[in-house]
Amino acid sequence: MRAEGGEKKQVTEYFYGYKAHMSLNTAAELITSVVVTAGNVPDGRVCARLLDKDVGQELPVRIVSGDRAYNDSHNRFLLWSRG
Repeated sequence: MRAEGGEKKQVTEYFYGYKAHMSLNTAAELITSVVVTAGNVPDGRVCARLLDKDVGQELPVRIVSGDRAYNDSHNRFLLWSRG
């Protein structure tokens, strides 16, 4: 962002609150697992916990999708290693 004089101005944004990360069964249209995090926790760090919760309930996990925040090398390796 630039101030009126043309010099650069740093803008800091804060997020207060919580986020709910969910996995669901699309055929049944039911939420199968929920992980709640602080608002400042990156979304991608929650993928493994959601998968573990579904597998722990002996739910079949065939397709995994998420928004861009879940698309990182750690999660791609996690999914590749689990088949």
